[in-house]
Amino acid sequence: MIPQSTAQWIRTYHSTCVKILKEDIDKLKRKWDRNFTVIDDDDQLTLTKQIVKDLNIQTSVQAKKFVKIIDAIKDGDIDFAEYSNYDLAEIFEVPDVKDVLAAKHIYETYQKRLEASNQLDFADLINLVHKLLEENEIIRKKWQERFDYVLVDEFQDTNLKQFEIIKFLVTGQNNVFAVGDPNQTIYTWRGAYPSVFDDYVDHFHGTKVINLNLNYRSTADILHGANNLILHNRSNFKNELHPMNMYKSEINVYIGEYLQDEANFICSTIKSFIKQGKKYPDILILYRANYCSKSIEESLINNQIPYVIFGSVNFYARREIKDLISYLKMIYKPDDISAMRIINVPRRAIGIDSVNNISAWANTKGITFVNALYQIEEVDTIPDSTKNKVKKFLQDLGDLKKKIQENGMVNAISTIINEIKYIEYLETTEADIDDRKENIDALAKAIVDFFKDNPRGTIIDYLNEITLYTSAEKTRVDTSKCVHLMTVHMAKGKEYDTVFIYNFNEGVIPKPKT
Repeated sequence: MIPQSTAQWIRTYHSTCVKILKEDIDKLKRKWDRNFTVIDDDDQLTLTKQIVKDLNIQTSVQAKKFVKIIDAIKDGDIDFAEYSNYDLAEIFEVPDVKDVLAAKHIYETYQKRLEASNQLDFADLINLVHKLLEENEIIRKKWQERFDYVLVDEFQDTNLKQFEIIKFLVTGQNNVFAVGDPNQTIYTWRGAYPSVFDDYVDHFHGTKVINLNLNYRSTADILHGANNLILHNRSNFKNELHPMNMYKSEINVYIGEYLQDEANFICSTIKSFIKQGKKYPDILILYRANYCSKSIEESLINNQIPYVIFGSVNFYARREIKDLISYLKMIYKPDDISAMRIINVPRRAIGIDSVNNISAWANTKGITFVNALYQIEEVDTIPDSTKNKVKKFLQDLGDLKKKIQENGMVNAISTIINEIKYIEYLETTEADIDDRKENIDALAKAIVDFFKDNPRGTIIDYLNEITLYTSAEKTRVDTSKCVHLMTVHMAKGKEYDTVFIYNFNEGVIPKPKT
């Protein structure tokens, strides 16, 4: 509906930053390569786990926690020199000072490995663009002149640095427009903060605030209950919603002594509703997070009530997709995470012990795992037979690149799966082979579509696109005869005749800020 030139700039913060950095990352004081790649959350966790193993860190802190610390350091620009280790233990919420020292070491190693592979994580995208626009007036003016107007959707998910990037890009007071819901800032997702709307009004003087307060979906009773809860929020923005649907819909409260009491009450109520003629798929049970489902699931099973849990798995996080994407990365822009993932996929008899030995050797030499593979003859901790298998793996990657060049980049996936006999490999390891084949077909089509829309694009451009992509696809299940269970976050946009909110207790809903 709009010109293609405009459509190029309908993007998330992160993909916008990728596009800016592709033009100007080399203008930073540290000379980055424009040919960088971006790692996703799964890759970030994989890399962190490997670093913990390579550094032989003895700690009770899980790798996921260290990932959060890395993000906190980057999001908050924490300067280790400004805090004592005891203060940092409290900030990072780790049990011991030694865990702070471990976090420092992991962070430093993590950054070195990213830089050695010319990779960026999501936080880097925001931070480097912020730094670029803040420090380089010429580049800042260049990007200010690129846009006449800046519009921001879902503004409540904007964090401080993202907001400052907006301020860098906007030259006047009347050419920025933001849409969002102040009452959703309680989630503080990726550093979003509740006062962002107040800061917006304070910074852009003369802002006109337009309240949208007619609700077309919720009934009067539901909306009245919600309004009364929202009144307790500490915010300068008050926006009481008014219903268009005056249908009566009671809110009932049951207070159980234990969670199991709540679960049993829900099940007995469902049974009575079914006797009255309601259907299982008309009933929804919500909870704050997946960990809350245990007791309600047990009760549903005991009461022989069929149920299905709705969860979302990102398309590009599925096993077969991650494998094939890792092959693309290893062929066009090798990195340690991808190498470790596929070095034994399909099986090449290069076991985990060999991988760990190579990684440890690389760590002692201060080089990447990929570089160690190319120097495999010098690794003295693995046998010659394994060295030969590593050489064969690298030769196979080179042969794949030649084959893809012959067959065309649009056929990259079919070339890979045919050459490495990936489908045959999946048939020996997976039961749901038909679904996985469909996923692979979808990936192959996605690459065809990418090059159709971007005839001058490269595989690396495609890899950066999918790193930032989040899929809304759901697990395919027959839900025609089941009660539906899901987290509150997944319920957006859905409608049910009857909704139970399970474990609606202090400290759970809302979840305390950590």
